[in-house]
Amino acid sequence: MEAGNSMSTDSSTQDLHVQDLENAAVHEEFEEEKFVPKGAVAFFGLLVLFITASWFVMYFDLLRRS
Repeated sequence: MEAGNSMSTDSSTQDLHVQDLENAAVHEEFEEEKFVPKGAVAFFGLLVLFITASWFVMYFDLLRRS
């Protein structure tokens, strides 16, 4: 019976629970930043500009030939 009581009052287990509560309190204090993939957005924008410029170059070349 004493073995069961010693497990429930184990100081190392209680220390872990206290650390968990402290870590949870620390995480509640900080606001989460909103992640914005700036590099991916910039790459996509440049890709759209490149494709648009290529399309206009080909379009005006075809108009000039006709």
